[in-house]
Amino acid sequence: MENYRDYTDEQLQELQVVLLEDMASIRYQLEEAKSKAATGGDYSDADWFRKASYALRMKGAQQQAVSIEVGRRKRLVQSTLETWFVRVAREILDEDLFEEIMDGAKDKVQSNT
Repeated sequence: MENYRDYTDEQLQELQVVLLEDMASIRYQLEEAKSKAATGGDYSDADWFRKASYALRMKGAQQQAVSIEVGRRKRLVQSTLETWFVRVAREILDEDLFEEIMDGAKDKVQSNT
């Protein structure tokens, strides 16, 4: 499976669209083949059907890998934002107010677990 860490956010978005379009097209073709077989007994080439089914699974795996990378990036940005927010808040706020806010945040974290 390809490593998507070198892709830009825009490239990942474009790839997601292409993969989803490809998957929809393959699904349509497979459903058409199934429908023809069910209604008229016109069976598609077994080798083609196998390859199309495999291609659909591989496109799905690629889509999942791209989604994982997008999620990883979102978590990284959120983590970085939170880290810098705390650092800046510590610099700007007086110590008592900062500790009061930090204690409140810790209480919220503990009550949600």
